[in-house]
Amino acid sequence: MFKIKRKALGSLIVFFALIIHGLDVSAQSKVVTGTIVSDDGESLPGVTVKVENTTQGTITNVDGYFSLEVDPDAVLILSFVGFKTQVIPVSGRTTFNVTMELDITELSEVVVIGYGTQKKSHLTGAISKVTNENLDQLPFARVDDALVGQISGVQISTTSEDGIGGDPTILVRGVGSINAGSGPLLVIDGAPVDSEFFGNIDMNDIESFEVLKDAASASIFGSRGANGVIMITTKQGKEGPTKFTYNGFTGYQEAIRSDAYDNSVEDQIAFEIANNNGVVTPRTQFKQLIGSRDWQDVFFDGGFVNSHSISARGGNDRTKFSTSLSYLHDEGVMLTDDFKKANFKARVNTKVSDKFSFSLNVNPSYTIRKRFPDATREVFRQEPYIPTFHTEHSLQFVDIASFPDLEVGDYVRQVHFNNYIFQDSIDLGGVSNTNQVNPVARVLEQEIIDRRFQVFSSLGAKYKINNDFNIDANATISFQDVLRTRYEGLQHSIDPSDALAREFNQSRFRLVQNFLVNYSKRVADHEINATIGISGEQEIDRVTETEARGFSNDNIPRIEGGASVALVGGNTYQRERRLLSFIGRVNYAFLDRYLASVSVRRDGSSIFGPDTRFGTFPAFSLGWRISEEDFLSGSSILSNLKLRASYGVTGNDNVNLINNVEEWYAHQSIFLATPVAEGNEIGQAFRALNIANPDLRWERSIEINPGIDFGLFDNRITGSLEYYQRTSDDLLLNVPVSATTGFDGGLINIGEVKNEGVEFEVRTNNINTDGFSWNTTFIGSANKNTLTNFADANGTILSPDDGSRSGSEWLMSVGDPISNFYGFVVDEAVPLEFIQRPFDFIGGQNEVTYVKDLNGDGLIDDNDRTILGNPYPDFIWSISNEIVINNFDISFMWQGSHGAEIRNIGDFDVFGWSGSDMEANPNTTPNFGFVRPKIQTNAIVQDASYIALRNLNIGYTLPSGVMENLGLKSARVYVSGTNLLFLTSSDYTGFNPETIRQSGDFNALTYGYNRGGAPIARKVVLGVNINF
Repeated sequence: MFKIKRKALGSLIVFFALIIHGLDVSAQSKVVTGTIVSDDGESLPGVTVKVENTTQGTITNVDGYFSLEVDPDAVLILSFVGFKTQVIPVSGRTTFNVTMELDITELSEVVVIGYGTQKKSHLTGAISKVTNENLDQLPFARVDDALVGQISGVQISTTSEDGIGGDPTILVRGVGSINAGSGPLLVIDGAPVDSEFFGNIDMNDIESFEVLKDAASASIFGSRGANGVIMITTKQGKEGPTKFTYNGFTGYQEAIRSDAYDNSVEDQIAFEIANNNGVVTPRTQFKQLIGSRDWQDVFFDGGFVNSHSISARGGNDRTKFSTSLSYLHDEGVMLTDDFKKANFKARVNTKVSDKFSFSLNVNPSYTIRKRFPDATREVFRQEPYIPTFHTEHSLQFVDIASFPDLEVGDYVRQVHFNNYIFQDSIDLGGVSNTNQVNPVARVLEQEIIDRRFQVFSSLGAKYKINNDFNIDANATISFQDVLRTRYEGLQHSIDPSDALAREFNQSRFRLVQNFLVNYSKRVADHEINATIGISGEQEIDRVTETEARGFSNDNIPRIEGGASVALVGGNTYQRERRLLSFIGRVNYAFLDRYLASVSVRRDGSSIFGPDTRFGTFPAFSLGWRISEEDFLSGSSILSNLKLRASYGVTGNDNVNLINNVEEWYAHQSIFLATPVAEGNEIGQAFRALNIANPDLRWERSIEINPGIDFGLFDNRITGSLEYYQRTSDDLLLNVPVSATTGFDGGLINIGEVKNEGVEFEVRTNNINTDGFSWNTTFIGSANKNTLTNFADANGTILSPDDGSRSGSEWLMSVGDPISNFYGFVVDEAVPLEFIQRPFDFIGGQNEVTYVKDLNGDGLIDDNDRTILGNPYPDFIWSISNEIVINNFDISFMWQGSHGAEIRNIGDFDVFGWSGSDMEANPNTTPNFGFVRPKIQTNAIVQDASYIALRNLNIGYTLPSGVMENLGLKSARVYVSGTNLLFLTSSDYTGFNPETIRQSGDFNALTYGYNRGGAPIARKVVLGVNINF
């Protein structure tokens, strides 16, 4: 009995000992908390915090905060893509404040996506990121200039023919719409804004660019993301002492000339002498005596460019701020060019409590742009021997009887010399057969000035419900007011009564409101991030245009100086559009290697009728980080490999054609009220402006995008490869209707367009040693645009009024790109003696001879026209290098485009008319009464390929010892060149192959139209970057 009791007692003691030990262990386990920030003081959301040798772990929330129960002797492993992994022993501590160090050999830490951020390693869509680490050290006057050649699949083209300050054309993966716009959505700090804000952002305020290229990434923006999304994140304040920066540069720029326009008097004289068997005629002697000039020297006068930007950023653990002020003055390269921009920005982020924070962002800007008032083609029509202003010498040759009031300093016109009797009795027979006004007068006696005031402001608030949930609410207001004044003086035209003044005023107000609920949770090896929300958008446009005529002098070059003032019909209106959206997205990662994302957005647009107003745009994508698998973990070659694929649907309702109110309300009838007087009474007459189509629906784009991300040799070589196919259907197009309706056309859904292509990006860290580093980036893309369905409209021929009475035409044909140049093919096998005049008329008809009889029927008629080319490049690319040698840095970029063609109307406006060729007969001057047959042939379709040295920069960072003596943190001086070399094809005769449309909105139907255009600017500047 006693023995049994002793055994029981021993067991009891052991039992209680185990319990006590367990209680002791339980008592030692504690909750540790901490905050993780980057080396610049920014909170890091999504950092993985794991206990070593266990599956226990968590991730930091949006404020970089974590909470985890661990043993006192546990070891924490902190890891985050783009940062060095840290190993931290707990050692009994309960609170941790950790600063993670950036690891430049790893992938970028976080990528901004729609309504949130995501680890780059977890991305399953096609998103390209460009940081501003080096871009703000370069002299980019505009943001779009900085993006040229930086992102595969993005084509940025200079489009303005009226000088400096014009907006570019930006295409992401080709043209996806005919009538509803093909430009990407611009998002600044999470808020959609108008594309006009793009050119007014200070480059030094930008933290990063993200371009969402595939539908799976962009579909979260629904109807706004059909053509891609460019997201701009601006710089925020950082915890610590206030840091000041100054970036400035000054330089000079000049136009890159075209040899085709070097039509000198010497060339004309040599031709005339040769053409007259060596005889120097009186006409030739006259040209020898009166003088010579190159109109490119007159109109391409060059100009200075100056930029100054200063900023202050700082804050504490509660409040961080960022402010900046910048000013740019760009004189352009053409006569009368001038562009000034002032920009201010203030951003404040405040953490009111551990749960509540808010942000405020205010960014006003003001620009004044003096536009080149005429197309460049117009200014080269003057004969090169004609002076600009009369001198005592030129007045000797004037027909004084016809022009008795001419004085020294007056504008010269060719007609002034027509009836002059040369060498006593020999009539020159009319030096010129045109009464054209002096081209300098056309420019100097006109003035077009755009004044634009813009404000972008946002207010946001975040509330952390717990470690998993938070609420994000924000509202953004963007406002712009544009005042364009135009004055055409008494001498700008042949007839002084043509003088006029116009004022165009447009104000646009946009309000965007978002309310989002975010969820972030990591359980063991599972990570989930989800967002649901609602978004509302309202836009109001007001436009007024007035015109004044009856000017007796140029003393008051405004509408107040005219005798009569009237509203310009069709350009005075107010329009409004609204958008209501519901948003949902879930991102999932398992073991940080198996990835999935699902999103859906439902948009309702006021553009459409009640039955078709809402559209649903889903997307999903998958990813597999193969390099994280055990069978590749030991690879010394492959450091990163991710396979991904995406599918998404986006919509488009952007029928934002300028001055076209009816298309904003195409689902309903719009009436114009006009006062009507009958007897002593005044009533109202109503006229319908459009044919209502209540069945109009969204354009829809469906895209698939498989891709590969890779890294080799410890990520010394990184890159991506993409294939995409985007099909856009139900295209919104204004088609002709029967004349019995009383309308020219109506808006319907018709047709289908496909863009298919490949993209690649390769970045190499060639050398990275102490005092010497060298990095190279090579990107490229190829896109094929095809009209796959156009219903009964297949084969539509477009003959737009281009102002030259030329008969230029485009063909829309299934199986070919959206727009194709259409016309006759010159027969180059004709005997040489006819080549000089290959476009004579037959029997006075506008039938062109010496073109090929393509159908072989023995007749030259419309059946012999064919597709002559298209404006879409086959391949665009860039290669850039960054080299650092001790305190010196060198960077340069080559960029090119190949395979595109251009319809160079401007060239033949100057050189070809009424059956004659100026190159063959320089005596001939324009006769505006004839159709120009050459423009109807492939003679004006030219290769628009080019290779350009986009930028070359050499900088020197002053030694730290010098900085200390100067009281500065750092300083860098540099010299930079832009477009130092610009090589075009041998047959291109224009000024800029990138100018592929006229001024105004992008038009996919007549894309590739070059009628003049501003020349390319070659620029050299000196600049400094100072931090203090």
